[in-house]
Amino acid sequence: MFFLLYPILQSISAHIVNFFFGSVLFGAGAIAYACLQSLSACIATILGPIIIVIVGLFSALFLL
Repeated sequence: MFFLLYPILQSISAHIVNFFFGSVLFGAGAIAYACLQSLSACIATILGPIIIVIVGLFSALFLL
């Protein structure tokens, strides 16, 4: 039974790892590209997601 599940689990975990590393590398690439363009774009690219998360957390707290 385990021999049937092992390839499926292996492919799922490989997809998760690939997606995770791909998104991390893509994010790092986007930040590096923005930094090459201009300093303000670099700051906006780094701070943008952080600000969105903070605003989202505050709005979630106020809604509760």
